[in-house]
Amino acid sequence: MPWLVLAGVVVAVHFAYLAFVAFGGFLTWRSPKWVAPHLAALAAALISVTVHYDCPLTNLEDWLERRDGKHPSGQFIDRYVKGYVVPHGHDGLVQVAIVLLIVVAYAGFFWRRRSRARTNVKLA
Repeated sequence: MPWLVLAGVVVAVHFAYLAFVAFGGFLTWRSPKWVAPHLAALAAALISVTVHYDCPLTNLEDWLERRDGKHPSGQFIDRYVKGYVVPHGHDGLVQVAIVLLIVVAYAGFFWRRRSRARTNVKLA
């Protein structure tokens, strides 16, 4: 069984999850059906950051790598994001940027919904 290939798929899913946390709020502009999944992803991310629980995706990736005889160490963010996607020492800045993206996304969502509601009232 290609354990490292499966671990690589888990890494890709993990990056997709992080992208969804950061940018998923903008999907709500297209359809409100994205609000619940995005808020759930935000809650999981917030709990992970504040309570420091082990992410199930990281645990799965570690298990797959061990099955291949590797010795994984550290959390996903430490292994793949810090120093590669985010320069060392800029974690806080990136976290603030992500929070701002989320705030902008939901401000836009509510603004668009309010604008549509006003338009519908004028048409009626």
